[in-house]
Amino acid sequence: MDTMTMDTMPTTMVEVSGTFRTQSGAPVPSVTVSITGDQTGQVPGQNDGTYSFIAPSQLDYTLTPSSDDESGSNTFGGLDLVFLNAHLGNNNSLSSPFQYIAADINGDGQLNGDDVDLVMEIIMGTLSATAQVDVWRFVPADFVFDTIPPFSTSGSVFNHPRSVDIAPLTADTMVNFIAVRIGDIDGSHIPPASARPRSAQEIISITDRVLAQGDVIEVPISHEISDLSIASLAMNYNIQALEMISADHLLVNLDGRTVIGNADVNDELITTMKFRVLRDGKLSDFLALDVNESLSVVRYEDNSDATLRLQYQEAETSLRIETISPNPFSDFSVIRVHSDNQGSAQVHYYNANGQIVAQQEINLISGLNEIRITNEDLGGNTGLIHFVIKAEDSVQRGKLLLIK
Repeated sequence: MDTMTMDTMPTTMVEVSGTFRTQSGAPVPSVTVSITGDQTGQVPGQNDGTYSFIAPSQLDYTLTPSSDDESGSNTFGGLDLVFLNAHLGNNNSLSSPFQYIAADINGDGQLNGDDVDLVMEIIMGTLSATAQVDVWRFVPADFVFDTIPPFSTSGSVFNHPRSVDIAPLTADTMVNFIAVRIGDIDGSHIPPASARPRSAQEIISITDRVLAQGDVIEVPISHEISDLSIASLAMNYNIQALEMISADHLLVNLDGRTVIGNADVNDELITTMKFRVLRDGKLSDFLALDVNESLSVVRYEDNSDATLRLQYQEAETSLRIETISPNPFSDFSVIRVHSDNQGSAQVHYYNANGQIVAQQEINLISGLNEIRITNEDLGGNTGLIHFVIKAEDSVQRGKLLLIK
């Protein structure tokens, strides 16, 4: 308990105390109360989210809390971006006045694209050091907000008081505040006094596959999560190997990092991503879940959360290479391929520089197929030759060595 200093001590001293708690009731430590009026001073809050001080009665005081403490867990994440983007798109309205306050990132009293940009910059780690963004804002706990029309982007909700006047102080007084972590639109921030990690984890799945340069592929990302309401998903892709064309529910695409926000998950798909393949390889080598787990979160219908883990499933293939003979070769070689299905396929041959030197169109039968390639077909190229066989539902790769 702190005591106000003064030049002339009145005869009656009283106590002023209170709490700082989030809307969910979690205590917020490290809050400073600035006192102005007939007496001035600062009172540090306690680790349990409380404060108190002794002051002379019959004087006027104004209490203004502040904090720049960024500790805690689940501060900024993908769900915050999903909530704000959905609200601005009239897809899912914010329901609490504290959500509106948290979403007004730059504090200008309105919600717009500037706030979306700031949330994206914060969660992607690109926020300018000169950007003016509050860490916390405080609302007197007894303040009553006006009714907020759905999908509001401005109005009285942003005109809440940030301090409390006591004029005059006559007796022991309790003044409590609601603490709003700016950017915590989904309400998941946990102050350090009660911080705990998210314990639940769910699995999302992608079918792995072999990719060939020049392909355009669609990548469905699926789940088997019951009672799922909202999902945020952050994926990283190798920009040297994949070029993004589109993604359902895309919020951010920046230098190979994407954030996808689905505010109304109503089937087994969270999103479908579409890429142009720039380099041969496996999909699992080029596309992965972002390491920041706060960006990949789902919310159940009961408002509890879980983080996500990506699991690649091996694709069932209908095509497999049995033998390549002779290899090395100087005249011709035969690639024997087993196919489960009838259909057409393309074979592309590449030199060591990745240039196509030959291609073939073949008709596959169900069973064993033979693909004959000669040195003349390869245009005089010698040395290591890579080939790719692409059927409708399968890709196979191999190597040939052409010698003189």
